[in-house]
Amino acid sequence: PPSEDLTGAQVMLTGIADKALALGRYDEAERVLGKLLDPMLERARSGVVINPARLEECTRYAMRLAEGTRKHGWLDWVFDVHAATGSLVAESEIERLHELVRKLRYAGGAHVRKYLDRLRARASDLKPRERFLLSRLEGIERVVSA
Repeated sequence: PPSEDLTGAQVMLTGIADKALALGRYDEAERVLGKLLDPMLERARSGVVINPARLEECTRYAMRLAEGTRKHGWLDWVFDVHAATGSLVAESEIERLHELVRKLRYAGGAHVRKYLDRLRARASDLKPRERFLLSRLEGIERVVSA
């Protein structure tokens, strides 16, 4: 499958978004980042291989948007894009996800379940560390389902 790299326009957009986020202008950051994040999710759903470093960067952006705008849709995006790529959320971001689902009272159980079902389907292929990360993500499922 094809892979992707950042275009000049995307680099410019992330620069604008970074400034907006630094100033707490979340609506502006959301408008700009939506132009990157929404198409990334669509590409992932259509089978395009997403560069893992880009996925991690965009996951961080989505979580910052979720926190700043208090919109659950950005946490949905995190679970949906990882379900589409079949990849684990980066270890460095799992703790942050735990914080955000509690702080925002996230109710996206269907998104979390779909993601975890995809990971559980290949659990036997996971390395021990990855199985541990899966168990940490399952903790989010318990919080969201409570």
